[in-house]
Amino acid sequence: NATSRWKDANQVDDSGARAAQKYDGLVYWAKNWQTDEMTMRKYQISAQERFYKQEYCGCSYSLRDSNEWRRANGIPKIEIGGERAGLGNRYFTDPVLDAAEES
Repeated sequence: NATSRWKDANQVDDSGARAAQKYDGLVYWAKNWQTDEMTMRKYQISAQERFYKQEYCGCSYSLRDSNEWRRANGIPKIEIGGERAGLGNRYFTDPVLDAAEES
């Protein structure tokens, strides 16, 4: 499930399980990713698969609010696409560095 403290883990798990049931062979990983060990495992998988780093939830309000906070803190605004992100690399590449960047 989600590692974010802002997400309801039960809601994420329930949604993931329902979605997985619709597709043969798809397995939802119902794990508590909020432990230190599982959080590091998330970063390992993300780097191994070179997952994209999403810097905001995806809605226009989050983009606006995130960019306002960044402007106030001297951080480059979120840009959609490209190889660089406002806070580092666009993709997960190194579990230890990625964890430090997001903490």
